[in-house]
Amino acid sequence: MPPASPATATTHAAAAPAVRQPSATVRVRDAFFGEQHVQHTAELCVRSLAECSGDPLTVFGNVAIRSAISCTLTPEGLSPFSSDLRIVMPFSGMTVAQLQVLRAIACDMHVLDTMRYKHPNGTLSVSCPRDCGKVFADAALVLFALNTLILRAVDGRCIDVATVINVTQQRVLASINVHRSQIIRADELTRKYIESAHK
Repeated sequence: MPPASPATATTHAAAAPAVRQPSATVRVRDAFFGEQHVQHTAELCVRSLAECSGDPLTVFGNVAIRSAISCTLTPEGLSPFSSDLRIVMPFSGMTVAQLQVLRAIACDMHVLDTMRYKHPNGTLSVSCPRDCGKVFADAALVLFALNTLILRAVDGRCIDVATVINVTQQRVLASINVHRSQIIRADELTRKYIESAHK
């Protein structure tokens, strides 16, 4: 039997394996809690807590470091931590790229292990609670984002900003074990932020 021609041989080659997409929670982490986005995310999430918490900075920081990220979509936006659904990143404040990430996740929800909830206040949410193992925000980036929020809030005022940052950090970390290297990294990122702001 003559050998197969190159054209015939290629028809028998195995199809290339499909590229596996990162999990929904990994995509949420990268799009909302990466270094380029975490400041904006923190600002809007802290704002969502302003009416229901006396210390929204501390609450957000504590939850964002302690809790695994979730992909919970509500009519208002993304609730990135199922442990505290008061924290919401509104759709109206998201970038085009972030909205595209959530749109892709929503399109995948028919094949993901999703759960739908009706909350006591009547709102509905859908989440992907078991699409992968637990995924957490980078503690250093969360602390850095809080530091930048404080810096912007006290800009131009006669306030010892270092003291405000230290007190807030102590409150956030009071019940969480964060490695010292993460705190040092947050401080380094904050210094770079200050230097770039004064150029």
